[in-house]
Amino acid sequence: MSNRFVFRPFGVMSGRSLIAAAALCVAASAPAASPEAEQLESEARARIVTVQAGSGTILARRRAEKALPLAALDPAARARAVQVLEDQTLFRTLPVLRFPIHEDGLTYFVQHPDVAVALWRVLGVSQCDMWQTGPNSYEGDAGDGSVGLFDVLLRGKTDQLVLVEGQFKSPVLNDPIQATCLFHLHTETAFDAAGEPVAVGQASLFVSFPSRAVGAAAKLISPVTNVVLDRNFEEVCLFAHLMDRSMQTRPVWVEGLASNLDGVLPRRKVELSELSERVYASARYRERLRDRDPGLRTAAPTIDGYGGVRR
Repeated sequence: MSNRFVFRPFGVMSGRSLIAAAALCVAASAPAASPEAEQLESEARARIVTVQAGSGTILARRRAEKALPLAALDPAARARAVQVLEDQTLFRTLPVLRFPIHEDGLTYFVQHPDVAVALWRVLGVSQCDMWQTGPNSYEGDAGDGSVGLFDVLLRGKTDQLVLVEGQFKSPVLNDPIQATCLFHLHTETAFDAAGEPVAVGQASLFVSFPSRAVGAAAKLISPVTNVVLDRNFEEVCLFAHLMDRSMQTRPVWVEGLASNLDGVLPRRKVELSELSERVYASARYRERLRDRDPGLRTAAPTIDGYGGVRR
């Protein structure tokens, strides 16, 4: 099987689908198109805080390159990553986002992106497909001509490094664009001033193309692509937050979703149900602590210039 993957790391989710997800995740009685559902979706979006806007400047690229965990890679993986950096034509650091989510939930969805994509399909949020083809590889189909496979070079507690090779279909170009992308995701977790779990997520993409002509075409549409990438990252974080909220308030509903997942390993259904139970139990524990000591608080994490959490 050739090493190809979706150049676009995140599937597009429509605004109406997000309203439906908000209604389902927070209040099952609210119809997807109702004012109540729209209010719920608006409130959920307000909890996704942009710490730093996305950027493609030279300074942002240098800082992103410096933050890459290349030293943690084995020699073969490091050589593949360095090759992309040396040949890169486009760069984008996505918005640094802060949002409420339980650490266990964040870790699970980061480590098992195919489960998140399967949930999108169950909820009708996206028609993207992703399936695991090996311990550190996945194949995907965005449903619009963007297809392929990606290799996870590094799975860490705070850093994920993925090498992406494939083709990207843009609505403004007739033919798909072949590309290789090095994708770095960095996440930190802490507690906010109210003692609730939060995460800060940031990601960077370094993209190379097989020819100057292809690179020139990609640069031509980069203003559009950048907007889509930034928006999709925000939508993915919003969806993760909504699922976390559902696990805290409606774990049985999440377990029902887990039973309907397709395209994932059978054990993922059990893992998702168990995750929902843990998040629910953790939320109830925090409630009991606050009931005993209403003044209980923990310090909010401090965000540094690149969006990381200082502990």
